[in-house]
Amino acid sequence: MYTPWGQSDGQTTLAKGIISYTTPGHGGIHVEAELNKLIHEVWRSDEGWYEEDCEWAKVAFHFPLAFSAKERESAINTLKNWDPYKYMQVTGETLKPEDSMYIREDNWKREHDNHLQVICACGDWHVGVPDGMVYVTMIRGNKLNHQNNHHDKSDERYFLVPEADYKLPFAIVDEKKYQEIKELAWGMKETVKSK
Repeated sequence: MYTPWGQSDGQTTLAKGIISYTTPGHGGIHVEAELNKLIHEVWRSDEGWYEEDCEWAKVAFHFPLAFSAKERESAINTLKNWDPYKYMQVTGETLKPEDSMYIREDNWKREHDNHLQVICACGDWHVGVPDGMVYVTMIRGNKLNHQNNHHDKSDERYFLVPEADYKLPFAIVDEKKYQEIKELAWGMKETVKSK
């Protein structure tokens, strides 16, 4: 069977019309057309394919008897954490920030929209980064497309931050607190080889 992730090297029937496929690199679940119509339209895949990382949870939510109790619980947690707005639309339930990692991140991004937000970081293994420091690439939140991380390279700024201060999510509110530097060329420090 050919899947969206390549040729299948294994399959497991979860229930009639619901089959899990594996491939050498990825996998997912296929739901036959008539059953696929039972999946809520905001989550429904037109082709009936649901990848194994997060989308499988949509299938487990709609066809709970095809999954174990532990898998059903994991599916609910996955949907709340990675697709909370659609979860609320489907269930009518109201989620709070403590219920969903995605909502917490969304709130944080809005709170720091006018601050510099980290998009990349390198430790002191990077050439030019002093011991105990983190080299961070920052961009003002309102200039960053959070959906695909696209931004204008000219908006990037670079800072050295003490390791003790660098905790994710990370934003710089006071731009004078850290040393701003020029962009470092990519490279790792050479390590001394032991004999």
